Amino acid sequence: MNQHNITNESLALSIVLVVIAMLISHREKLALEKDIIWSICRAVVHSADAVANAINISAIHLAAVDGCDVSSRPFGTKFLGI
Repeated sequence: MNQHNITNESLALSIVLVVIAMLISHREKLALEKDIIWSICRAVVHSADAVANAINISAIHLAAVDGCDVSSRPFGTKFLGI
């Protein structure tokens, strides 16, 4: 699985670049600020969904290794004790 490491520095740099884009949009009267903010929200939701899927896949894998039957419950909830 291809995973990306998000460091504090890369997060700060991306925020700076987004702010620069918003400043340019505002200065040039392009009115893209709302679209930029919506794009940020979609990216955050997508990232959270990817993390949740990775956690569920890991739980299924661990349960299968331990010999638990995960076919009757979604995403390895039997392994997690739910």
